[in-house]
Amino acid sequence: MDFTFSINQVLNGKRIEEGILLALLIAKEMTSFSEICQITMKNFNYEATYKTIESAVSLINGQFFNDADKKKYGLKEILTIENSSPENKKNIIRIDEKYKEKLGKEKMHFYLNDVIKYSMKNFDMNYNNEKYRNGFLLYKKYARKDVCRILNCEKDESATIYGYRIKYNTCPIFVTYHKEESISDSTKYEDGFINSKTFSWMTRNNVTMQSKEMLQLKEQYETGLRIPLFVKKSNGEGTDFYYMGDLDYKGSIQKTIKNDKGKELPIVNIVFNLQDEVEESIYHYFEG
Repeated sequence: MDFTFSINQVLNGKRIEEGILLALLIAKEMTSFSEICQITMKNFNYEATYKTIESAVSLINGQFFNDADKKKYGLKEILTIENSSPENKKNIIRIDEKYKEKLGKEKMHFYLNDVIKYSMKNFDMNYNNEKYRNGFLLYKKYARKDVCRILNCEKDESATIYGYRIKYNTCPIFVTYHKEESISDSTKYEDGFINSKTFSWMTRNNVTMQSKEMLQLKEQYETGLRIPLFVKKSNGEGTDFYYMGDLDYKGSIQKTIKNDKGKELPIVNIVFNLQDEVEESIYHYFEG
């Protein structure tokens, strides 16, 4: 089993819970949900949620990764949760007996401690409680895979999330601000800031006001749907996006967009309010 594969994937400093969990397990082979919550509250002034800790266990166990990676790296479940019940923060997490010896070896022990310390230091250096928004830090960069795990998705669905996807009562939106001329006409969406408090966004084509996803977006206040916005200036920036904060649905209008053959396709233009006004320097970075 290539245990280092999953560890390198999750200990990248974008979320702290995995590092805390592993540090505690290496030190004493067991911990609890409540202990992890106490540490996040003491050090970062927020309490880790049950779902986030459960997600961290799933990541370390390899359950988050796709079938190809599981097979290629022989990922196995190395952690167990005892007395598991919904929202019970007294649940105990242990290293499975079969893997205690492997994790206790001097070389592996040294490697894990080194990676954990680096990851936790990286998170700590970037952390700002005033800019922390339920897992994400305003204006920090995240890959689609990071977004999936921080939103506690059961599986890595980053390969199928392009512009957006509504699932797990979340709808992360990814926007490339300056579109390349070479892309098809039907994907040249007119997305952008109206001002530092308002964002105009286009759904995918062939969406109408009666489409299921539109109804879900319009019912945000009733369902609690979370809509985090991630933006990069151009594809030249790479694959990571800046987290710009969460969005609140304001209004929408039916429009059309032409495909490469000139055929008009239905599309919906939605206006969102940003829960956090965009800082001036970041706003001008995208608008400049």
